[in-house]
Amino acid sequence: MNDFSILPNQVEICIQQLIEQKFQEENLHSMFPNRLLREDVLDLLDRYCTVVYYPLEEEENNGFRVKDIPFSDGSYHDFVFINTAQTLEKQAFTAAHELGHIWNVDRYVIEHCGISSELAEPIINRFAAVLLMPKEEFQAAVRLQLSEYINSEKKSITYINLVKIIVHLMNQFFAPLKAVTLRLVETGFFRKEMVETLFNGEIISSEFLAKLVQSFINEFGYVKLKNPSYKKWIEGLAEKLDIAEKEHLISENKIKLMRERFELPTAPEVSPEMNHSFSLDSQEGLGSQ
Repeated sequence: MNDFSILPNQVEICIQQLIEQKFQEENLHSMFPNRLLREDVLDLLDRYCTVVYYPLEEEENNGFRVKDIPFSDGSYHDFVFINTAQTLEKQAFTAAHELGHIWNVDRYVIEHCGISSELAEPIINRFAAVLLMPKEEFQAAVRLQLSEYINSEKKSITYINLVKIIVHLMNQFFAPLKAVTLRLVETGFFRKEMVETLFNGEIISSEFLAKLVQSFINEFGYVKLKNPSYKKWIEGLAEKLDIAEKEHLISENKIKLMRERFELPTAPEVSPEMNHSFSLDSQEGLGSQ
């Protein structure tokens, strides 16, 4: 938790411009009307690549992108792997991060803000934070939390209450611990040195901090936080394997292995009766006036 890279404010301005440009050009506002994307960021990512969900418990890597995979029709596709052995909020942040790579956010910011290319990864992380925790909404949420936990007389806050605020924000914006903490610095609420002190082990150990965060998650009933999904999924995989099997496009062993890895059943036999059609009640089924 000791890497708190703070980028110039102009980076966020560039990122906000790019996000708004993308949403306008591709009509994303109609599909994602809520400014807080939360888990919907996975659906947004799915529009630009094939997302592979699979748990790798021995891996610390949250996910990665494999670009420009050639298909038989001559087209090229991006694949993004999401490690579902990681917590759901980390999966969401990983999705936002990889979307930043697909949208070439780092290149856009470097060209428009004169930022060093060495800061490409921090730029992508800043994009993920801005996408999941928009500045205005985040600042409003923090002010509300501060009104509950700050000592108004001394204008101070305990580290315990700071952790409580972070947990509340993790739940509201569905973002991981470090990303929320860094966002508090990026949006001007706390100094970098203050949060570094909390997370570098000077005040409490990292083990105790993890236990404290988990206890607050339990106390507040935020059941989605700190839970892996262990999801195994690729959109349309079952149907594609069925076609490959019927048309003998892939060896039977490979098809069997894929079904086992993704826990997919074999294609069911459909009886002729299942293809019979029937009429809907026009008043109910078709919504007649």
